[in-house]
Amino acid sequence: MVFADIGQKLRDPRVLQLGQDQYVFDAVVSPSLFEVVDFENGVPVRLWPAGREVMIVVDPARSFGQPVVDAAGVPVATLVSAYAANDNNVERVARWFDVPVEAVEAALRFNAGSKLAA
Repeated sequence: MVFADIGQKLRDPRVLQLGQDQYVFDAVVSPSLFEVVDFENGVPVRLWPAGREVMIVVDPARSFGQPVVDAAGVPVATLVSAYAANDNNVERVARWFDVPVEAVEAALRFNAGSKLAA
């Protein structure tokens, strides 16, 4: 486990509880999870993979869990495909799907970022 290796090498008490020689995953990861995951009754229900400010959400209750533009509910893949099929015209795609230009741009950036991560 990467965190365990780093914690052991650094002897960081936030990762390694020295007295018990146990690694504390929660102390390092949990705070950041609450920034990108919505919980209801302690259960994770929605993920903001690029952060909440990016407009893209993954919600199993919407579009079968595909990444969508939050406010409009349009799947990222749909916007990206429409953009590619129409001479890369962001404004036209935004009009067709009745979403702000910023939503189409966010979908394109998200798609490009997820391809880099794959």
